[in-house]
Amino acid sequence: MATASSLFSQGSIISFLGTSTITAEKLNWKNYRAWLDSVELWFLGQEFHDHLEKQQAEIPEKDRTPWLKLDYQLCAILWQSTNARDVFANDIVSLQQTNHDMVLHIAKAKAAAEELKDLLMCNY
Repeated sequence: MATASSLFSQGSIISFLGTSTITAEKLNWKNYRAWLDSVELWFLGQEFHDHLEKQQAEIPEKDRTPWLKLDYQLCAILWQSTNARDVFANDIVSLQQTNHDMVLHIAKAKAAAEELKDLLMCNY
């Protein structure tokens, strides 16, 4: 079983995972349960399930920097498993139908991204 310190010493997770594909089917508005099950199995198989269950504050200070590095890399890979256009289709259409300034547009986009992050991180 790989330990966190042995994984962190390897550098980028891409180098030892061999693939950046978590699931064959990207998340869209109708496949959340299947997508979530696939993502959970992938995280379990890579021994990274703590990244789904723990917050940064729960990680011991000495392990926090490498844990965060890995967490950010996992988030980038996880983001690639979503079809953002499908997930945020209603928000995109809503923004197109209204006359918002750029600041409000960015604020809504940030809120939508935070909502997705919360769904991905706090669902279990």
